[in-house]
Amino acid sequence: MSNTAGACKTVSHRFSVNATATEIFPLLCPVREYDWIESWSCRLIHSVSGFAEANCVFETDFPNAEKETWLINRYEPPRAIEFVKMAADLYVVKYDLSLLPNDNGTTDMVWAQMLIGTSDAGNSFVENFDVDGYHEKMAMLGKMLNHYLSTGQRMSLAA
Repeated sequence: MSNTAGACKTVSHRFSVNATATEIFPLLCPVREYDWIESWSCRLIHSVSGFAEANCVFETDFPNAEKETWLINRYEPPRAIEFVKMAADLYVVKYDLSLLPNDNGTTDMVWAQMLIGTSDAGNSFVENFDVDGYHEKMAMLGKMLNHYLSTGQRMSLAA
C-alpha cells in the first residue's frame, strides 16, 4: 500500500447578505442555485425531497474544470450546511457555510473551504490554489445572492 501525504489548504471568506438566514438558507441548494447563480449546472443524483438535505448527492461538470461529486454532509437549517466534493484521484474539498444573523435583519455568511490533495496531481492543485481568485469568486457569489434576494432575478454576468 502506498501512502501519499495529502497537501492541505484552508481558506475562508465572510460577506454580508441583506436578508435573514431563513430567507437565505433554502437557496444553498443544488437545485435552487439555478435561481441565482448564472453559471450553475449540476446533475442531482440522490435526494429524497428533490432539494438540499442531509446525504443529498449531486455532480458538477463545468467547462475547464474537473468533474466533481458532491455530498451534503451537514444540514442544519437555517444555521449551517456542509458540502464535501471530490474529484476522482485529485482532491477532496470540504465547504462549511455558516449563517450568522445580525440584529438588523442581515446575515453574515462565512464560507470556509478545506482542500486536500489525494494524489501528486491533486497535491499540486492544492499547493497552487489561487487564494485571491477564491476571494474574488466568493465576493461575486455574495453580489449574486444579494441581487437575487433584493430583485427576485438572477444577476446577469454578461459584459
